[in-house]
Amino acid sequence: MAEQEEIKRALVVAAHPDDSEFGCAGTAALWSRDNWEFYYLICSDGSKGTNDPEMSRERLAAMRQQEERAAAAVLGVKDVFFLNHQDGELAYDRELLKEIVRYDTSAFFVPSPYSPTSRCTSCATCTSTTPTTAPSAP
Repeated sequence: MAEQEEIKRALVVAAHPDDSEFGCAGTAALWSRDNWEFYYLICSDGSKGTNDPEMSRERLAAMRQQEERAAAAVLGVKDVFFLNHQDGELAYDRELLKEIVRYDTSAFFVPSPYSPTSRCTSCATCTSTTPTTAPSAP
């Protein structure tokens, strides 16, 4: 009897829409072609990423989600999940840690800590994936 091949899953935990593409788009595309299930978890809504005074935060957040899904599809990413925290308001708390550990993955990717939201995302991912500090998922 043939052994069942283990499903290989990777999760990118990013602070903002488009951080995943800047951080590891090439890896997502290559690994997806190599039969990895690649997923994105986007923590904030990206609603403060414009200088356009005519752009509402709601419209910008919706546009950034649409762009994120389109880019992920091109790369072969299986699905994109949005936590929709307001941009710049992400809190490092147990609920964020639980959101990260709910996904059964073999590999995690985290963004560079270039902004407060990115630092929070990076720290939460590192904490939630360390066996001695990880919270139990619901």
